Amino acid sequence: IALWSLFILLTSAGMFHASPAYLPSATVMVFVMNGAACQLDTLSTQSQNNNPKERDLDGAIWWGLLAVLVTGWPFCGVLFVPLGLVAIHRAGRTGTPSEEEGGGYRRWNIVAVMKLLARTISHAVFIQSIVTLIDYHYYGEIRFPTWNVFIYNTRLFGGDGINRDDLYGVEGVDYYIRNLLLNWNVTALIGILALPCLWMQRLVRRSSTTTRDNKGVDLVLFPMFLWIGVLFTRPHKEERFLFPIYPMLAIGTAVFLDLVLETFSIAPTILRVWTSRRVSRVVHREDATQSSRHRATSHVKLGIGLLILIPTATVSILRSMALVDNYIAPLETYAALYHNAESSQSHLSLEESSRSAPLICTGGEWYRFPSSFHIPNNARLAFLQSSFGGQLPQQFTKFGSRMESLSIQTGDFNNMNVGSMDRYVDIEDCSYVVELVVNGGEGVASDKEEEEPECVGYMKADGMSKWREGVNNNFVDIERTSMVHRVVYVPFARKIHYKSFSYFHRISA
Repeated sequence: IALWSLFILLTSAGMFHASPAYLPSATVMVFVMNGAACQLDTLSTQSQNNNPKERDLDGAIWWGLLAVLVTGWPFCGVLFVPLGLVAIHRAGRTGTPSEEEGGGYRRWNIVAVMKLLARTISHAVFIQSIVTLIDYHYYGEIRFPTWNVFIYNTRLFGGDGINRDDLYGVEGVDYYIRNLLLNWNVTALIGILALPCLWMQRLVRRSSTTTRDNKGVDLVLFPMFLWIGVLFTRPHKEERFLFPIYPMLAIGTAVFLDLVLETFSIAPTILRVWTSRRVSRVVHREDATQSSRHRATSHVKLGIGLLILIPTATVSILRSMALVDNYIAPLETYAALYHNAESSQSHLSLEESSRSAPLICTGGEWYRFPSSFHIPNNARLAFLQSSFGGQLPQQFTKFGSRMESLSIQTGDFNNMNVGSMDRYVDIEDCSYVVELVVNGGEGVASDKEEEEPECVGYMKADGMSKWREGVNNNFVDIERTSMVHRVVYVPFARKIHYKSFSYFHRISA
């Protein structure tokens, strides 16, 4: 199961997309995966016994506390509720066995439960203290962003009673279904069905020696259903919200595969056919030991599983290739812009460079800006007014997140995602403009059926002779490309239409 899970994780398009993401949900995903490893190690069939230790789930609890307190994403605590309940249950069962009841546990060990709660609270205080110190360094006062995020997104504990789920876009349930199928194909369905199938097998074959009673798998997979129940019922949906359950889908698929192979005894059957044809010399020898037969059966089972997974892995890899080919343009364009802006400032002194800091402007493509690491230190990102009507980020001042920034900042913030005109600049102030344009000429829209990009209109109004296209990179044209070629990379038969994700720089007079 472990090797199959690793194979699925390494080839999954979902993990390819989520792993490098600099997002709280991606960090939670890593913490969930590490916590799952601790749970499986503790509660696996080999290590589970009738005398659990007091601290055997402390490692998994640590990862849960880190996920909730460090990332500033408190809602992921739902994923660790089953872990907390199981930890309390196991702590209560650490009492002395009762001989009168056949070795069962006669009474609840309250002391062990209280110790568990005390350890958990002390660990939480320790982690939160470090987080608070870091926040204090940047905010200049004691703040609890995790609590603020919780209050902002709920109507509990002093919230203003406003439901903000519909402020940032509303999607139907099919949005998550499509994303799961795109990034995990059939393994999404199999991973979700694994736990119900495992429970059904236990009910049907309760007396069978092959029945899987690994409670560690239950504890790892069950939180996925809690998370799905929370996400699918909320109006606002984003793909990144699914990241924390991605490792569970991989483990679930591996468990389901193991369940099928064990239930139908596929590996032993193939091994018997194999040995009857004298292919395997190890198990064919009359003096072959039981351990060698078991080892050979395990190897056959592993190989069968990998063969079954290869088609889904191939589709996932092709999906990952399509993501790179279709959408890598913003990273390449901003990388080229970075080097151009740096070289244009290289001959200036530090003081001159700070006075002539380039302004990198974008309009409707603002959400494709990778990060501030992709522009020079002295450059600033700015926004040209576009069809987007929500609230845009505001520039940091020299004081960063400290309260002193409020005394010199212009413009207001609001908690209702209402746009503000003070976020926008004029085209005359821009040194660079980044825009998605139709291929043709100098990267400016040439197809009369295409609506002219907003930033191109601004540059024309400013005088197109003042601007020159620096770099353009291919970005998939969603409207003109078929769904198949948008979804997966089709080798030797690639039929895709591109737009250009370009940057333009102002020509010095």
